[in-house]
Amino acid sequence: MQGKKGQFNRERVNQVFWFLQWLFLLGALVLAARPCLGFAKRAMLQWEARRTWAARERSTVPSSGAPIAWLVGSSGSLDTLVLFDATPHNLSSFPCLSARGALPGRNGTLIIQGHRDHHFRHIGRLQLGDRVRLETFQDELLTYRVVEREILTIDQLEQRFQGENGFQGLVLITCYPFRYVGPAPERFLVWLAPEGEEGRLIR
Repeated sequence: MQGKKGQFNRERVNQVFWFLQWLFLLGALVLAARPCLGFAKRAMLQWEARRTWAARERSTVPSSGAPIAWLVGSSGSLDTLVLFDATPHNLSSFPCLSARGALPGRNGTLIIQGHRDHHFRHIGRLQLGDRVRLETFQDELLTYRVVEREILTIDQLEQRFQGENGFQGLVLITCYPFRYVGPAPERFLVWLAPEGEEGRLIR
């Protein structure tokens, strides 16, 4: 009787051991697959963005949600389609040119907003002097250089863009801190002046 009980216990231990092995293997496969799935998803989105950009309307000012520019930054920081009008729905797809700012090729500040965990996840790589290129929906190529980086609270951001700030160029905006869990309390801004010009912020 004692021998049968011992054999039964050994079988149970072996079963638990094999179960844990398979569970560990399954977990490892899931962890290994996540980066691959993320890469595949980003590749599909980039393909869709390129297709949308190629089919853009060039003759008129884009309507809300239509492609208005393609943004490319140095150091692998940016390579993305930009939509017109920074509504929550549009921002869930791609970075957006805010209707509160200037249009490409016009005087004033172009304001492009994007999510910190998606298309603007590498925006922190941009350093002073780095170059960013903006191809407009009418095939005009604009080149900018980073002249300032700053972090503002939401209230400070609203104050900064009340009325005319006097800056001629481009500003990229995303939430900050980049790895914050939940709604981030601050905003990260990258100010860029047209290449060959010295941009100055009026505070």
